Amino acid sequence: MTLSLHNASAFVFVRDGRESDSALRRCTHLGIGAHQDDLEFMASHGIVECFHSTEKWFAGVGLRAHGAAAQGVEIALAPMR
Repeated sequence: MTLSLHNASAFVFVRDGRESDSALRRCTHLGIGAHQDDLEFMASHGIVECFHSTEKWFAGVGLRAHGAAAQGVEIALAPMR
C-alpha cells in the first residue's frame, strides 16, 4: 500500500518515526474528523482501545479548515501508549 497525498499542504505524522506505509498497515482503529480536536470526542472509544495495547493501533485523519475553505489534510498515525 502506498499513501499518495494530492494536496500540497497535506502531511503525515507518525509518532514513532516509522514510514507512513508501515504505520498504516498496522492500524486497527481509524478516526476521521473535520478538525484534529474532533477526534478526542468522536473517536474516544478507538483511542481508549489502543492506548495501552501493543496489538491495536489508532490512526486519526483531520481536515484543517481555515474559514470555509479546507487548507490541508493531517494524518496522525500514533501508537497510543
